[in-house]
Amino acid sequence: MKKKLICLLVAGALPGLAFADSTSDQIKALQQQLNALQKEVKSLKNELAHRTRARRARRRARAPPRAQPPRLPRQRLRRKWTCPRPTTASSLRT
Repeated sequence: MKKKLICLLVAGALPGLAFADSTSDQIKALQQQLNALQKEVKSLKNELAHRTRARRARRRARAPPRAQPPRLPRQRLRRKWTCPRPTTASSLRT
């Protein structure tokens, strides 16, 4: 009886071991697909950045130069600083 149980357990575990190889192959294939997609995304981002830079350059070339407002001399604000009156015990009573 024990021998039959051991044989059944081993027979039940063997198909699981056979599937392990195909799982690792699937993982490798998915990793390759992921790497290919990452390269494609990187190239698309580079292309988008290039287009954006080119579009900005065209806008700058088309736009007339902006008129700069005249620069006024900076004026300093002079404030008269006064020190607050010191508080004394006699001033608090009144």
